[in-house]
Amino acid sequence: MTPAPAPALRLRGMEPGDLEALARIEAMAERAECEPRTLADLKRFLPRYEVFVADINPGEPVGFAAAAPLSSLDPEGSGGEGAEGCFWIAALRVDPTLAPDGTPAALLGSVADRARWFFCRAMGVLAPLGGGFGAEFYGRHGFMAVDPVDWTPALRKRFDAECPPSVSPDRHRLMIRWL
Repeated sequence: MTPAPAPALRLRGMEPGDLEALARIEAMAERAECEPRTLADLKRFLPRYEVFVADINPGEPVGFAAAAPLSSLDPEGSGGEGAEGCFWIAALRVDPTLAPDGTPAALLGSVADRARWFFCRAMGVLAPLGGGFGAEFYGRHGFMAVDPVDWTPALRKRFDAECPPSVSPDRHRLMIRWL
């Protein structure tokens, strides 16, 4: 018997009605050292970002990424110093039970295309050591760890905003991929 072909992956922007499915993915996705965001948390979190959704059937999301120009995430706090030209990835989540192989890479590709549209020179992410989409995953996709002495004020502020206070900063890597 011939196995059924893998379902085709479709990449799109977030649509009305996706929030509950994204909350389900958030709850199922492997996250190192962090609690998944609840539906209420996602309602507050996602509007700050462009949300890229991967689905295998219309209305059946299997993964998502949330990203935005770094300068838009803290327009007044750091004065934008060092934020220009960087597209920040705040979330990359995939349902491990449904998503076809290649879903995370496809989502990263969509984020990179959008970053280029904004004329960004780089993408940045705070990656945990270990876990599903940690530093090793991003390293395989062209991201490089940045030494803290080389961080701009905007990168330092983003690191402080995203690194959970209960987790040692040594358990994360701020990583950049040049476009």
